[in-house]
Amino acid sequence: MTPNVRCTVSKAGEPDIYGQYTMSDPVDALCAVVSLNIKSLKTSVRADSSASRGTAKETISESKLLFSTGVDVTIGDKVTLNGLDLEVSEIEMRYDVSGNYDHNEIGLIAWQSR
Repeated sequence: MTPNVRCTVSKAGEPDIYGQYTMSDPVDALCAVVSLNIKSLKTSVRADSSASRGTAKETISESKLLFSTGVDVTIGDKVTLNGLDLEVSEIEMRYDVSGNYDHNEIGLIAWQSR
């Protein structure tokens, strides 16, 4: 696995007294893109879906990136790639055929400001 796409990783911090999370300064990293799917879907505004048919747009992202083992990425971190802000939602450790730890497969969703 050869990462060849530039991105930045910001570590999730602790919430302040107002409940707002602070992010660390972004750190440059390299990743490999497996999939980068971003959609804007109409969603119902009201739970009862009344006759007014009010709708809103919701951004959905289901993406996968590969990071080498030396990149420190944890769930909740923010990854910025080509101007897109994504949140780490899952991490899978991947091994080569010899059983050696090779890289991490990172699942990401659209970043929701906290």
